[in-house]
Amino acid sequence: MFMNLWSVEELGDFLRVPRTWIYERTRENGPELIPHIKLGKYVRFNPESADFKTWLSSHVVGSDTQQAFQTAETRHSK
Repeated sequence: MFMNLWSVEELGDFLRVPRTWIYERTRENGPELIPHIKLGKYVRFNPESADFKTWLSSHVVGSDTQQAFQTAETRHSK
């Protein structure tokens, strides 16, 4: 099974947020935990996982969730 895992930097670029914002949301006691994989001291994200897509779509305000996710996904793949 092959997963295209993203680093904190890649997720930050995708979401256009600082790395610190991402790290805050990977701590167990942090706000709104982002689904992630912990590999020792390294944190990785599987953008294709159902949990990640659910987390991301839960932040869409005022538009079709699936369309907004696809638009963001297309922007990142360029």
